[in-house]
Amino acid sequence: MSLLPAELPWAFALIQLIGSTLLLLFFSQQSWVLVLAGIAQFISLWLWHRSHKRTFAAEKSLFNALQDLPTVVRTAGGLIASPAEQFQQHAKDAITSREWLRPFSYSRQGVERLANIRYGEHPRLQLDIYRPTILPAQPAPVLLHIHGGGWIMGNKHQQAQPLLRHMAVRGWICVDINYRLAPRYRYPECLLDAKRALAWIKREIAGYGGNPAFVAVTGGSAGGHLAAMMALTANAPVLQPDFVEADTRVQAAVLMYGAYDFTNSNSNWAGASLERYLRRFVMSPDSQTPYWRDASPKFNLSAAIPPIFAIHGSNDALIFVEDARDFVTSAKTISSAPVIYAELDGAQHGFDLFHSVRTELSIRAVEQFLEFSLHSK
Repeated sequence: MSLLPAELPWAFALIQLIGSTLLLLFFSQQSWVLVLAGIAQFISLWLWHRSHKRTFAAEKSLFNALQDLPTVVRTAGGLIASPAEQFQQHAKDAITSREWLRPFSYSRQGVERLANIRYGEHPRLQLDIYRPTILPAQPAPVLLHIHGGGWIMGNKHQQAQPLLRHMAVRGWICVDINYRLAPRYRYPECLLDAKRALAWIKREIAGYGGNPAFVAVTGGSAGGHLAAMMALTANAPVLQPDFVEADTRVQAAVLMYGAYDFTNSNSNWAGASLERYLRRFVMSPDSQTPYWRDASPKFNLSAAIPPIFAIHGSNDALIFVEDARDFVTSAKTISSAPVIYAELDGAQHGFDLFHSVRTELSIRAVEQFLEFSLHSK
């Protein structure tokens, strides 16, 4: 319930101001009631303003995360500014009137969507491709997106639209996939489908202007969990039984408010709510602890994982931020590739579903991370 107010406080302040003004026009009684109403109005608008200013704090968090990345040498030769410096340069232009006035408008000039391309036999196994209307001369890097929805709901074209269309404008080929949903199809069927989509990308994306040699993966919530598992379990035969010969490595991963430890080993989740939910809807009811560990990104870490950028909101009410902190700490200890983390003060679960200050700043930071991963591979 707090998602919209947290991300669009200016809009709620405007609605409140208009509504209060209209009420005052019809409120003829001059009394202490009117004075108290005016004081309450002032305090409320001040709090909305404070919440709005808080959204801009994301810039510092994202900048600090990107500072952990070194300066990149482009393949053409010559040094460029560090990802953090480039982010800082572009952050000032991230919020335009287009985003302020139309937070739920996602279309971008110069981007085309190729919808409902089949990548498997099941009716759910379809994907959309977002790409520049004028393709680059060279094959473009690919970004694979996996939607969230608690592993039980959701659909392509519903999430991460600001990110996918922005990256398409920047010359990337973005692939947005569906997968089979629980509880009818229990884990790991969703992960197998995501890997099946990756195998399709490696095999077919060149025909759509993409470069199969560089595929990054991203996702939010349940999609963040699946994106993490994609990055950490590449070429695991048990997770691609009918296409074991396919190369399911990814070259980078962006994890948005994902779930990383199904076993709750550090007691980051209050009570047993996560376990009850997973057992009822997602995991096989008779599965045991080792199986739950195998499904947890935290317990699949190794030195050979690709670069990872994890982003989580401090006010996330569905997947607690402590889970992300614990995962990132473990990943930094084990991985030989960069692992960076941005914790966005005040951000709620799903903060990037529509245009907002945090969304636009996060998009620019993700862009710099992906470009770093592309040019440093």
